[in-house]
Amino acid sequence: MYEPPPPRPKKTNICRSRTGCKVCRQRRKKCDERKPCGLCMRLGVACEQIFPAFEFRSVLGPPRSHKAKVWPFTSMYQPSNKSVAVIKNSPKHWRRSPGRMDGCVDTIFDPDSLLNANTTPDAVIFYMNIWKVHCLPALNVVFESIVTVHSQSSLITDTMATLAASRLSRKLPQRRLFKSTDSPGLGFRPDSGHECLSSELYGSALRKMCCWSTENFDLNPMLAFVALVLFCYVESSMGYFEGFYIHSQGVENLLKKSADLIFPHGAGLLAAWVEVKMQNWWRRAYFGVPEFFQDHFNPLLCPEIQFISNTESGRTATVLWILCESHRLNTAALIAQITGENTVTKLLNNATPATNKQFIFSEFLANMKIYSEKLQEWRASLPDLAEIGEIPNRLKRLDLKSLDNEAIYFPCHKLAMNMAYYVMARVMHCAGPLRTFARESVHDIHDLYEEIEAWILIMLRIAAGISWEDCICLNAYTIGFSGLLFACALSSRNLETGLWIQEWLEKRLEQGGIEEGNFPVFQILDAVRLINRERKNGLDVVALFQTVDDGGGSGKFGSYSSQSIRSMLVYGRCRSTGELGSYHVSTGGLIAPG
Repeated sequence: MYEPPPPRPKKTNICRSRTGCKVCRQRRKKCDERKPCGLCMRLGVACEQIFPAFEFRSVLGPPRSHKAKVWPFTSMYQPSNKSVAVIKNSPKHWRRSPGRMDGCVDTIFDPDSLLNANTTPDAVIFYMNIWKVHCLPALNVVFESIVTVHSQSSLITDTMATLAASRLSRKLPQRRLFKSTDSPGLGFRPDSGHECLSSELYGSALRKMCCWSTENFDLNPMLAFVALVLFCYVESSMGYFEGFYIHSQGVENLLKKSADLIFPHGAGLLAAWVEVKMQNWWRRAYFGVPEFFQDHFNPLLCPEIQFISNTESGRTATVLWILCESHRLNTAALIAQITGENTVTKLLNNATPATNKQFIFSEFLANMKIYSEKLQEWRASLPDLAEIGEIPNRLKRLDLKSLDNEAIYFPCHKLAMNMAYYVMARVMHCAGPLRTFARESVHDIHDLYEEIEAWILIMLRIAAGISWEDCICLNAYTIGFSGLLFACALSSRNLETGLWIQEWLEKRLEQGGIEEGNFPVFQILDAVRLINRERKNGLDVVALFQTVDDGGGSGKFGSYSSQSIRSMLVYGRCRSTGELGSYHVSTGGLIAPG
């Protein structure tokens, strides 16, 4: 009936748009978006187009809407909202927060402002302060005297700043924008800004080291020793095992060539290197493949480096070395007992063929006796540990529900960890469990597990009294307490023990801290849950391995986990019959890609 109305005429012939050339935007004129536009042609200037660009930065602001499938914050895996405390010397590029702390400057540092060569000295100044606050308390005491060395060499300064930046990035977790895995713990990543600056500083240090010739190493063996040990710590903090092995081999080669020039002044640094080397071995063992223990049948330290040190700097290194060697021998014998292979003599450094499980057990006892004597010698240097070590049998009837009332407290965190390492080594020295694998029977099995359960109970009492905050801050470069509890869960037959460890880990995750002992806590928790689930179903899990050897993973850049594990190889024993066997289990959310 009626025709459609004519289109409404435009008031002007100017093309209205939210985009335009650079000149029109500067002059605040409408641009007709021709190429070139009319205004630029009249002015006789070049018509430059503006293209949108992405800019990445660290933002400390409110989270985005949940509609974008962003991970919601929960009480578990809650990232820390504390500011970084830095003492004095604040460069002009630091961004101040409104609040202040007593006795120090409460500073929120923006790493984006230092991603260029002109401000690198400011980054080094900042991270050297971070080194004092967040790295030095967790390192061997020998690093307190390294200040005199770093002031003489920019190589050492850059490496120390690298380690500090890496440490700070891992203490400031960032929530991932999109849900990519089923594991809540993998919804976070280290702070990207500090992590990138750590990589740049590390590259600077490596370039300076690459300029060294053989003569430089011969003229400055102590400086080279310090640099290589620090390189080992950097690679360890990033979970890059291949890089760690390269630098660690360099340390050993340097010690063989210039030991007379390095010692006795380098004994403390040697202890520091042993500590981080043992931490890497422990992390490589959890989780590796059974062949890892066959390929690494040689001692973890060459005879020239093995030592018992009564000094403050060497005590922790010594007990860590004894613990890891004992763990290596124990696991090697366990694999041989369960699989019935003839390779146990290779694992235990013996050239005689072995086909009898009883002979395997005898070989294990002979080798373990050596480290048991070394452990006794180490304990003699710490009389405070003797009182607890004398009463393992009295504790076997203790009720786990009242364990908090029997908690063991120590004057300092280092003493508590040394005691924990000592007790865990005692667990590895217990021969009763291995004897049960030799006969595949459950007859009198409780009696054979009595000693090991008593030592594990002491470990739980230490766990009840230890500070979780200290574990997170001070165990960054050594074997973590959560890793020790995981080994206890594998060694025990008591379901109540496994459930207590699971509850302990769950409560600690609620308190905060994704990583302890340079190891993701949520990964340990999921493994303990797997052990408890199988134990409820009538099967004791005695060992967990990967099905594919990944060499330790691809590193932890941008993640708190270095491994992507889809299935696990379980070595288990039926609780009712004692029958041994192995099978594969899907990990699900155990360890997923970071």
